[in-house]
Amino acid sequence: MKRWRWGLGALCLGLVLGGGPAVAAVPRVDLGLAQSQSMCDGKATYKYVVMWTARGKSREYQLNSGNKCQLAGRVCGISTKTCYTQCSASGDCRAEVVGCQIGRGAPWIQAYATDGSGYQRITAAAPGKCQ
Repeated sequence: MKRWRWGLGALCLGLVLGGGPAVAAVPRVDLGLAQSQSMCDGKATYKYVVMWTARGKSREYQLNSGNKCQLAGRVCGISTKTCYTQCSASGDCRAEVVGCQIGRGAPWIQAYATDGSGYQRITAAAPGKCQ
């Protein structure tokens, strides 16, 4: 078998077994991500403000949540359902997320720098009983 076929075969085997191609990992960093002002906003939903400090050069962040929170009418889920927010020039970041669903998914929020400089995920639980 020719040398290039061995390489192609190894790549295919790696993809089948879940190895996939090597990709540089985005580092987990301390952005100071914190949840505040959590309150019920409807039947089995809640809202809160999330704040953090930007790192790296980018001031744009992608927000994801485990329980379908929304920012500006867009679901901040995972995969293709994401929200974007812009931080101030000084690096102060703030976003009010609403419609977080209790009992759907997991109560977490993640801020991910679009320049790949880092991300942080925290638990963002509902206040008391919102049911």
